[in-house]
Amino acid sequence: MAREVPMSIVRAAIGLIKEMESVRNPGEFLGGIRLFTKDLGFEHLTVMRKQAGEPTLKSSLISSDVSESFIADFERLGHHLHNPIVAHAERSVAPFTATEVRSRRLTSREHDMLDYIHEETGLRDGLIVPLKDAELGDGIVMFAGAKPKNDPLVHSVLNMLGHCVYGHIHDLIRAYVPAAAAPDSAQSSVDGLTPRERECLQWVARGKTDFEIGIILGISARTARFHIENSKRKLGVASRVQAVTAAMKTGSIAAL
Repeated sequence: MAREVPMSIVRAAIGLIKEMESVRNPGEFLGGIRLFTKDLGFEHLTVMRKQAGEPTLKSSLISSDVSESFIADFERLGHHLHNPIVAHAERSVAPFTATEVRSRRLTSREHDMLDYIHEETGLRDGLIVPLKDAELGDGIVMFAGAKPKNDPLVHSVLNMLGHCVYGHIHDLIRAYVPAAAAPDSAQSSVDGLTPRERECLQWVARGKTDFEIGIILGISARTARFHIENSKRKLGVASRVQAVTAAMKTGSIAAL
């Protein structure tokens, strides 16, 4: 009898994946996954993609329900430079828990980082699913909770969902594009913006992050940010919002 409950969760997860295949909005897709995992005690879902060099936490995030203030403080304290969860994921192909990471020999900075997450979020444990994908790049899907159900079958379900989430969210971000969003690359630009700079600004106008712009245009987040910074310089403005406004006034990008 004890085994029937977890098996029903497996069947429910398979049904959820089939149901989510028809969802086209990235936020709605992730919301559906979170509702399901919350019932398993994993109320938080974070999706990250590995970035080259020493990226900030914010630049690596595809989706997370932690607060902006938490992310800012996390980076201010330098915890993104001493993240044992990410380091362990780079060496592992199998899912693992945060408790397993803590049981290993860690530096004091790494212990501080784990303590900070626990204290600030109330999360006691979580399952980390490392992703190795030649096309999308390596990534991590983390399910965390205050009272997670650490059952082997539950972990198997989360592993399956993690792989589904990582691949599908990239497809959704690429596809969730209104047809008129991208500017005409043949159109001349009176303000000196290149076609790529105008493309990036058009997506900034639609609320996309550097990471999302990179996925849509097939470039890195760093390259997207480079084009946006160049646009700001050419337009003589200090912020992304000002760049969008100026580019709309000159007709370089379409008004929303």
